[in-house]
Amino acid sequence: MGKLYAITAGSYSDYRIITLCSDEEKAHKIALLYNAEVEEFEDGKNLDTENIIFEVVFDDKYRNTYCWQCFTNPAEIKLNEVTSDGNLYKNYTVFVAAKNKEKALKIARDKLTEYRARELGI
Repeated sequence: MGKLYAITAGSYSDYRIITLCSDEEKAHKIALLYNAEVEEFEDGKNLDTENIIFEVVFDDKYRNTYCWQCFTNPAEIKLNEVTSDGNLYKNYTVFVAAKNKEKALKIARDKLTEYRARELGI
């Protein structure tokens, strides 16, 4: 197995892959031209193509919900664990694996409901 180098730019909804290379030196030269970053991936690595990792953020009153595909290394996050930022107007974050955004939101809402119930001692 070799490596693939993704030349990427932007973040969140503006995140995009400009191109892929199998040559690291060439990837860095292209990244300089586009003022972009180079991300390294294993070629041929077995990936879970059934599920995508999503990051879901809720505000305290459920007025705003944000859900986007997460490009963080799955080993660096804890799936299905709710975290709170601890501020007066709390934001809750959940990383979930799902086939699509709708399913990710459903899983995250269920996890947040369980978390909030435990917070209230129910």
